[in-house]
Amino acid sequence: MASSLCATGLILLAAGLVWFGARLTLFSVEQAQVEPGRWAMTFEDWRDTAGLRERARSLIDNDKDTFILPSAALARAESVVEVDPTNSSAWLDVASNAARRSATAELSQAAVKMSEITGPYESGVMARRIVFLIDRWDQLPAESKEVCLSDLGRLFGVTWAPYQSRIISFLKQIPVATATDLRAMAQVHAPQLDNLFARILPRPS
Repeated sequence: MASSLCATGLILLAAGLVWFGARLTLFSVEQAQVEPGRWAMTFEDWRDTAGLRERARSLIDNDKDTFILPSAALARAESVVEVDPTNSSAWLDVASNAARRSATAELSQAAVKMSEITGPYESGVMARRIVFLIDRWDQLPAESKEVCLSDLGRLFGVTWAPYQSRIISFLKQIPVATATDLRAMAQVHAPQLDNLFARILPRPS
């Protein structure tokens, strides 16, 4: 009897995995075929699909103008933080949306710091913070730059961690001026990154 129940459970688990895999495959097809202006409707249809949140963020980053206004997006992100104040990803959402308007720039900087405080070792959130901050490097105050260096130090402070290869690919393509400043700050605040930066950061030609 026990072995029969165990076999039934395994069959149900396998069927569930196949079902989720099929949904992800179909979503990828939808993602490739649907025009940008219809993405929001696609997300609503597929809101329960595994991995949707990261896919949605990726698409939104590629075409922000087709989605809700920054003020509305900021309000939504803030509402998540209100009910889940330790959600580091939500704090980064607040920072990202607040950064789109000069009037909320200080809020963006504070939210970045809260994102680090609430999620200092979450690889996926660290990777998002690193990209978010380096993309705005010239506009960042010193404190936000130090958050970025801290994230890089934690992400590469172990032999292997998720998102390392993605961040390496990203760093190889940043502007030379940003790379030069990043390397100079790292020598003071994160010297353990010297060897990594020497290998991958762009240099003046």
